[in-house]
Amino acid sequence: MHVLFVDENPGRLTQLAGQVASTYRWNTTTVSTIGEVVGALTAERWDALIAADDEFGDGSSALALARLKQPSATRCLVRLGRGNDPSSALAVAEIAHRVLDDVPSPASLRAMLVVMGVGGMRAPQDLVDTIGAVAGLPSVARILTDLKTILTDPTCSADRVAAIVRTEPAIAAKVLHLANAGLAGRVGTVHDLEQAAALLGMRVLRQVVLASAAFTAAEQLGVDPTLVAAVQRHGVAVAAAAIESGTLPPHAAVGGLLLDIGLPLMALTWPDVHADLRQMVHERSVPLHVEEMRVLGTSHAEAGALLARRWSLPTGVVEMIAGHHFVPRSSTPERRALGYVVHRAAQLGDPAGRDIHDHGVEVDVPEWVDRWRVEDVERTGPPDVEL
Repeated sequence: MHVLFVDENPGRLTQLAGQVASTYRWNTTTVSTIGEVVGALTAERWDALIAADDEFGDGSSALALARLKQPSATRCLVRLGRGNDPSSALAVAEIAHRVLDDVPSPASLRAMLVVMGVGGMRAPQDLVDTIGAVAGLPSVARILTDLKTILTDPTCSADRVAAIVRTEPAIAAKVLHLANAGLAGRVGTVHDLEQAAALLGMRVLRQVVLASAAFTAAEQLGVDPTLVAAVQRHGVAVAAAAIESGTLPPHAAVGGLLLDIGLPLMALTWPDVHADLRQMVHERSVPLHVEEMRVLGTSHAEAGALLARRWSLPTGVVEMIAGHHFVPRSSTPERRALGYVVHRAAQLGDPAGRDIHDHGVEVDVPEWVDRWRVEDVERTGPPDVEL
């Protein structure tokens, strides 16, 4: 693994770089100036950048540069001496994939990077670059009025905001991302939107929701607005099916909401080719994910799962996104097949839940699944680390 450490005032982060290099045989380099960051990013491709952000330096500037020059690299910010300042939380989250409030141990750093898929994203480089660079996903303008009304109400509760957030996949993903990326403190894995909203606090949540709703990738990045609308309709219908079942775990609804979050990523990465594929599947009534694998070597399920890992979303959500078009071959199929089960229930029970691009769920596992199994999107970390 190739990891660049940015430590403007060499100290504990520099020490950590030496420890992981000797313990895990990683290729590490430590730099202390923006000029050195530019040189390192120009000379070599890095799997991850770990930057310190304290009262003397600004590690976020280094990560912003990395996002521009090497978007595929995972960006982690260690906020030493900065506290948990809500006013800068959103800006930091748009740059860093993970925020830490202290220098981690070598084992913790390794486990964190493994869970985020660092060094393990076996996907086309163009797609990995898109996943690393994207700051948000499309939101739908029709919820803007509700959100603005609710968030300007001083008596508004986190539960009330969560109810609106649940209808918007892009905002739901960003809220969960922030809660699991360190900005809500050390609380373990956050699966539920109400819990995430309560932990983040209303000040941070207002920034997250309003900024996410205002950001429309369909306009700024050229994603087909009809695709964006279809992703939302489908996600809401799947989430509703999960809730109505009354027997599924809490994260089933969140995972259902985000099942097709990889579709805009595919459209961003290969706009012309993917548009042609979407048109073709309508004409021939063939599953989109199968054609994606045939032509591009990856699928929107894989793209969505990779994004979910990079954003530190819960493993259960990652598994749902990864496996929603087939029953993964696994020693625990009842757990890893949850996405498939919820997806199928939505398609059978609600016309809006029918995937407009896939014409039904695969009953038999396609042969190409042997190349991409769940273990390819979920690495096993140390026994004492909850993934």
